[in-house]
Amino acid sequence: MSAAEAARSLHHDGQAAVCDLAEPWPHGTIMRASRYPDLLRYNTVRVDRGLPALDAGGLMAFAERALADRPGRRVDIEDETAARRMRPEFETAGWLSVLLVWMRLDERPRATRASPRVEPVEPA
Repeated sequence: MSAAEAARSLHHDGQAAVCDLAEPWPHGTIMRASRYPDLLRYNTVRVDRGLPALDAGGLMAFAERALADRPGRRVDIEDETAARRMRPEFETAGWLSVLLVWMRLDERPRATRASPRVEPVEPA
């Protein structure tokens, strides 16, 4: 399993631990947490299996229907290329666009004050 796959798996496991409803759809999973209907991170349309045939407008409409019983709307697009392509259309429609960074510690923390290894990346 690659580091990216492991980070996604950790994120998915965290959602699964909180969400009581996980409804598969052709391009991912619709996650819902009945106990926390206002928390967007647990009430989201997750796009994690292939690129949807939908454009951003179609994905927004799908999220509107899929999350109609929730006060907010969130779409997590895990494919960075697709997310960047759709980002301008989401923003034009008034959606807040956020680039998420998942990080995972590959080894057990040591009881030392040594500096952790940090790898800078170019901003989006």
